[in-house]
Amino acid sequence: MKTKITATICTAIAIATVGVAEGTVIIQYQGTITSGGGPLGRVGDLFAVVLKFPTTLVDTNPDSGFGPYALYGTYRAFGSSAYVNASYLINGNTLSVSTSNYFDIFVGDSDSAHSGSDSFEVEAFIGPTSGGSTFFNLFMVDTTKTALDSDRFPTTLDLADFTTTGSNLFIDGSSYFGRIDSFSYVIPEPTAGIMLVCTALPTLLRRRRTRRAMQPLPAS
Repeated sequence: MKTKITATICTAIAIATVGVAEGTVIIQYQGTITSGGGPLGRVGDLFAVVLKFPTTLVDTNPDSGFGPYALYGTYRAFGSSAYVNASYLINGNTLSVSTSNYFDIFVGDSDSAHSGSDSFEVEAFIGPTSGGSTFFNLFMVDTTKTALDSDRFPTTLDLADFTTTGSNLFIDGSSYFGRIDSFSYVIPEPTAGIMLVCTALPTLLRRRRTRRAMQPLPAS
């Protein structure tokens, strides 16, 4: 009986979760400038990047080997208060991409029908400056063609699966080319919260029953 009650409650929680606003893909990576440089930094300086966008991105190209997502800002805004956003931090300077600018996300899969390499790339356009085109990007390329199995938006990404990776910044006429030293790709799963509740629920119910059993009997 206790098991049935717990299962019923967990099922109700799972059903209530369906339809909740989509989650957010969070990419975070850190690296070192290896060439180029300018007023913001020079070779050897560290940088850190955070990219966020919704899990509901749609492939806008019917070709099975190449998927452009969030093409030219199509998916800039989502939900009631959350937005696609990106930031590049170097030497205390944070360069942010607002929702009024562009995000380009590309997924390429090479198979028997498509030549080239597997690739994942994100370009975040900061906006117009005196130096012209201003953006930073993330690129991950695998010449062995084993990192990706399709041009679908990936549910996981591992830096070690790619043969070439890097991140560049172009701003105010200066270029900063960097390698990636650490990388994190996270898509939060709603079921994780459900499992946590369902794991703790039997313990909470058992404690409640124990406390009831320990209550003194009413005086006659």
